[in-house]
Amino acid sequence: KTRPMMPTINTTTPSPKTVFFGVSPNAEKHGLPLLDFFVKKNYNKPVMFSEFIKESSGRDVRVYVVGSNVIASMLRNNPNDFRSNIALSGTGSDYPINEETKAMCINIAKDLKLDFCGIDLLFKNGNPSVICEVNSNAMFAGINKACNVKIEESITKHIVNSI
Repeated sequence: KTRPMMPTINTTTPSPKTVFFGVSPNAEKHGLPLLDFFVKKNYNKPVMFSEFIKESSGRDVRVYVVGSNVIASMLRNNPNDFRSNIALSGTGSDYPINEETKAMCINIAKDLKLDFCGIDLLFKNGNPSVICEVNSNAMFAGINKACNVKIEESITKHIVNSI
């Protein structure tokens, strides 16, 4: 039996607000009314919901695409938070991805008309196969260090060659 999710609204960040959901013993009593209140209060703002994938909690794969190339991919881990971001005390290490995943990431960048981007993939059934988000201006210091690359050089070359 699935229990309802209890939303937690992070009000310390600037708008848009971040809403985290987690299973709570009080979810049946408070979860849906609180969610209804949140949606009504923010009726004129976009609201996005995404599934929590327990298998990927605290870990994901960041793939950096420049032009039609995957420059690097790293595994990000954070044992202290469900978010794996290096900026949130996560760690990164080089993580090779297969050709199918590379092609998927390159196609995502092309479909979104992005010259460069960071694509975050969540794990499901043991594979980094669920698209979490696409960052059009993803940070690259962490992936540079983890994968011994220089993303900024690839971006610069891509821009110069595009002119």
